[in-house]
Amino acid sequence: MDNKLKQIKDRFLDRLHWKVLTSCNLNCDFCYLWREPNGKTLDIVSSKKLIDEASQLFNWILFGGGDPLIHPDILELVLHAKNKKLKVEFQTNAKLINREIVPELFKIIDNLGLSIDGDNSSHDKLRKAPGNFEQQLMALDIAEKNNVHTTIRTLVTKENVDAISTIPQLLSKYNCIKEWRVRQFIPLERGLTNENRYSVSDNLFADIIKTCQINVNKLKPNFKISVANANQVCQDCCIHISHDGTVYGNPESTIYKAVGSFPNQSLKYLTNKILIENLNG
Repeated sequence: MDNKLKQIKDRFLDRLHWKVLTSCNLNCDFCYLWREPNGKTLDIVSSKKLIDEASQLFNWILFGGGDPLIHPDILELVLHAKNKKLKVEFQTNAKLINREIVPELFKIIDNLGLSIDGDNSSHDKLRKAPGNFEQQLMALDIAEKNNVHTTIRTLVTKENVDAISTIPQLLSKYNCIKEWRVRQFIPLERGLTNENRYSVSDNLFADIIKTCQINVNKLKPNFKISVANANQVCQDCCIHISHDGTVYGNPESTIYKAVGSFPNQSLKYLTNKILIENLNG
């Protein structure tokens, strides 16, 4: 039991995934997080309190969304996290890459998360966002200039499956990229309604990964590949907190199960609740 508890703590207490707002300037049909802006977003005082409590429990805090670049106080929050000795991962769709705070923001974060889902046309089509591929490259150029460790995320779906093999050549041009995460589409929440449109079989996903690995081995870039099929994605989870303070653990089937709400309950209490549920599960 002690060994199992240690494994659970190692898994869940490394990072807190904070969706700082629901607002997003993209409208991807595959996204399991996307929704119309709803509920009350944590105010600046509660947000800093969350960061303070997180610094006592976690090594990393991940700022996600929606797109955190929309948040008016995002630089202040990231600076507060750094002052509390938290490592910061920042995930953005790069739509607001020209926002004035970006150069300063990129200088202080520990890891940048971007998404590239194929070549120019396939990426923009999948995300219904003409020009977003070029915005991702602009973000990569800033990261390269500032030597920001960067993780590229790629979602494999039925709609972009033919363009995945072009990505290794593109990524090999950047020294700042340290990891390429290739994930199979999973039908969670909103994505569940589009399962037939996006799902690829396990066998097809395995074939795509094999091709990508061959290409990467030829190029010998700086980054490593991490791969997860649909089942592994569901298992590769951390503790999540939504814009309004709702705290979640692992997804169960096709939904995320809430365990409570911050700041009505302390982050330590909610985290321990998740740990106990997984220990007994």
